[in-house]
Order: sequence, then structure tokens, then C-alpha cells
Amino acid sequence: MTSRISRRSFIGAAALTGASAALAACGGTPAPASGGGEAAATSAPAAATSETVLEVWNNNWGEVYNEPMKAIGEAYTAETGVKVNWAFNDQWQEKLLTAIAGDIPPDACYTNWVGLPTLAHQGTMLPLDDYFAASGIQSSDFIKAMIDACVWEGKTYGIPGGADFLVLHYSKDVYEAVGLDPEQPPVTLADWVAHSEAIYKFDSAGNIERMGMGPTDPGLIYAAFLFGGEFYNTEEKRITCNEGG
Repeated sequence: MTSRISRRSFIGAAALTGASAALAACGGTPAPASGGGEAAATSAPAAATSETVLEVWNNNWGEVYNEPMKAIGEAYTAETGVKVNWAFNDQWQEKLLTAIAGDIPPDACYTNWVGLPTLAHQGTMLPLDDYFAASGIQSSDFIKAMIDACVWEGKTYGIPGGADFLVLHYSKDVYEAVGLDPEQPPVTLADWVAHSEAIYKFDSAGNIERMGMGPTDPGLIYAAFLFGGEFYNTEEKRITCNEGG
């Protein structure tokens, strides 16, 4: 006989398995009262007569990611006695919505800064604020930009576990060839554009022989943020993608 893990136990598991953009609790079971919550969250689980199972869904990034997650789950099981069933899904959001509609959601699932607001708005995710308070987890424990991406309308719906970071790659040889200091990469957006213009090289027909900044770098979304733009006003609940920065 197996039993689904309690929402109280979820926080401990999510903290161990949060190597995705965010781990969020599914469903709407009320959170535990704060009184005595910390002790319950940090003490070893009592011996159970039936197997307790934590169903965790994640995006499928392949063996290089999935195997370490399975190892983390096994270590968690060895420490707590709670079994972790990982499911790695290529179409995680569609499958998640189907499972929620069928009243068979997982205990925890991967989400990201794109999917979390939609899921939270639909009421399909469980707010974690009371769990944070009961377990001693604070928003300040995380990088601000990452925890902010887990918040919707003042409530926290996920635990940050990873993120993509933009980094600059440049050729020191090319910098020397065009008269730029190879030890002084751009530090401002204006520097970046100026260096790019110096690096671009065209043939007599106008074809690019050497490219500086790629025309699509760093992507529309990030470019908008770099220039102070936003796509959505969370306070007014209004789309702003066609407004100036």
C-alpha cells in the first residue's frame, strides 16, 4: 500500500530536488498552521506502516540532467524513507493541466517564469508562503530575481532551483585585430554596440565576413528588459508590450 506525501513534507523534498527553474506544489490542500511547524518540518518522519511516495514531475532535459535528479531522489529516500517517483515530460505543462483536470496531479512539479503565472492564475498551484514560514525558509535565502519569478499577486508558488544566465563571449584575437583592448570587454550597452560596430567586417558585395553582436542577440525579451521595457503590468494587470520603456 502506498500513500501520497503530505503537503507539509513537500517543502523538505522540494528544497532537495530544486534543480529546475522552480519546483511548485500542485493542488489546493490547506497549508499547516505555523505553530510547531518548524519542528515538524525538521524532525525525522515517524515510522510508517505504508510506503509514502512523492510524485515529482519535471521537464525532460535528457540523461545528463535526469540521472542526477534520480540520484538526489534516492539520497532523499535513504534519509527520510519517502520514495521519490520522478517523471520527466517533454510536454510537462500540457500533461500537468490534463492531470489537474482529472484530479490526479503530482505532489510537486517543474515550472518556470513563463508557466508559473498562468498556473497560479488558474488556481492550479498551491501557495507556499505558509510552508516557508513553518520551515524557516525565507525569500532572502534566494537570488532576488529568481524568487521574484516565483511570485504571483503577492504569493509564492515555487522554489527556485536554477536559471539561465547571459554571459559575454568575445575573441581577444579579434579585439586586437580591430584595435580594441582585449583586456577591456564592454561594460555598458553603449560599449557593446560600439565594439560590435568596430568588429563587423564586410566584403565588397556587402556580405558579412566577420560579425560582431549577432542581430538577434540577446533575444527580443532580454533586449526589451535591457532598455527598461516590460511586457506586463502586474499591478494594473495590463499587457504593455507595445508601450515605450
